[in-house]
Amino acid sequence: MYLSNMLPDDYTLATLSKVFGELEDLISGKLIHGKSVRIGFISDIVVANSVMSMYCKCGELGEARKLFNEMPHKSVGSWNVVIAGYAARKDCIPNLDLWKLFRKMQADGFKPDAFTIATLLPVYYSNDGELDYGRELHCYLVKNGLDL
Repeated sequence: MYLSNMLPDDYTLATLSKVFGELEDLISGKLIHGKSVRIGFISDIVVANSVMSMYCKCGELGEARKLFNEMPHKSVGSWNVVIAGYAARKDCIPNLDLWKLFRKMQADGFKPDAFTIATLLPVYYSNDGELDYGRELHCYLVKNGLDL
């Protein structure tokens, strides 16, 4: 494709971002991000979500969050990518920042889905009763009729 001067389409860019994320190949992932910017596909929600996911899987949450903040249009999937990225960190401690992100999602008019809740429940389950947002998440799940 490169040698024939053909430009990749949105599907190709999203797929390559996913592959490099799975391989945790940050250098190649950044190349795909750059190419997406140069040819104008970074504004495509699917491509942007895939690039954000790649950054999360490569441990670059700051880059993922920066891209998320710059997105002109977001979807529930965009929010889920960022939430899952933070929740998947091995050093993730239930904290108010992640909870604020969940609340901001709702404040911006996006309804968390079953994936959002399933991502957050293990993070916020607490036996000591301190930051037991798991109960609030469970209430949200029941109230909105979501099925996990």
